[in-house]
Amino acid sequence: MTPSDPSSGRGGFRPLADINVTPLVDVMLVLLVVFMITAPLLASGLKLDLPAAAVAKPLDPKKPIPLSVAKDGRIAVGTDPVTLDTLVDKVRAAAGGDPAATIQLRGDRKRRSATSSP
Repeated sequence: MTPSDPSSGRGGFRPLADINVTPLVDVMLVLLVVFMITAPLLASGLKLDLPAAAVAKPLDPKKPIPLSVAKDGRIAVGTDPVTLDTLVDKVRAAAGGDPAATIQLRGDRKRRSATSSP
């Protein structure tokens, strides 16, 4: 006789350690149905007939000219400090004569200007 044999007479039943997966399957099927119903509703929008675009030439990436203003009012083009009198000439020299050059303006957070709020 084995300890799990019901005829052993001493109550030697071992606990059954099986996991019931039926509730898990039920929950997963309910979630599947919920997501199947709600997914098309979330993707709704205007129906558009978008035009086809011709292949465009890639842009030539240009490095911007950094113009920095410190909190004490000092100005620098790149890493070179400049005065207000020489600012325009330094920016033009850094642009290399390109009128479409990009200027990246960087200002200190604590620098107050005439248009900034307190």
